[in-house]
Amino acid sequence: MWKSDFKRLFFSKKTLIIILLFIIIGIISFIVSYNDRQGYINTMTNNYNDINYTKMKNLINNYNGIKFNLDFFLSSDFFQILIIILFLYCGIFLSSYLHSLIESGQENFIISRTTYKKHVKNILKTQIFYILAIITISFVIISIIGFLMGGTGSGYSGIGNYKINIYLCIIIVFFQIIITCSLTTLVTLICLLSNVFIKNKLLIQCLPFSLFLIAPMILGSTIGNVYPSIGQVLSMFIPFNFMSLIYWLVQYDFELSFIINIFIPLIVYFSIFQFLYKFNLKKIGNDCL
Repeated sequence: MWKSDFKRLFFSKKTLIIILLFIIIGIISFIVSYNDRQGYINTMTNNYNDINYTKMKNLINNYNGIKFNLDFFLSSDFFQILIIILFLYCGIFLSSYLHSLIESGQENFIISRTTYKKHVKNILKTQIFYILAIITISFVIISIIGFLMGGTGSGYSGIGNYKINIYLCIIIVFFQIIITCSLTTLVTLICLLSNVFIKNKLLIQCLPFSLFLIAPMILGSTIGNVYPSIGQVLSMFIPFNFMSLIYWLVQYDFELSFIINIFIPLIVYFSIFQFLYKFNLKKIGNDCL
């Protein structure tokens, strides 16, 4: 059953629109990177006396498709914009689905043919694979465009303490897909199951953006000014910090404690999901019966 629901959700206009929007964001980022490289090339061709031409040439050669992708996926403001749009999209089109079914009375009709538990599991599977699909397809296409626009250059690009070739870059993109999918999926499913407490569709739709994106940023900056230790903990719940995990791993001065702490939100969100899942099955399942 979930496969048919997945196909209906995936082969829709909104899926095409969101994937195209993500790709456009990636292309804009690559255009900025391309213009930066052209600026270096123009600087070198102007024959300034104070330029180290050997280093400038190496810089230009390393400003290739690998660099384009690493900048976008690990440290770009455009990637943060993509995450904001992703959270908004999941909130509007996914998180309120279960609430809408119950509110319209369709849930009672559906569980006349199956159990509420099985139906919820089908919805969870559908949304998990749907989020995985749109993120994977978008990121793969974006990375291919980045390689095409940036070229191969020297075949390497530096980031932090490491030299990255095209194969390592592909692995980094793969792990970025996993990181983005894991956090986005947990946030979306928590909001989906929150209908056991929240009975307003619009409020549920706003949760991914307001509660999981904006609230940690506001609380981390305000409370952090008064209580730095609490602010540091709250800052870990900012999605951008979790998404930049790979970036911090390749820095010269990263702290292992930061990497460990950054997984705290994932553990907390998973625990909340488990609680909501069990409570939702018990409370709403009995109500449907």
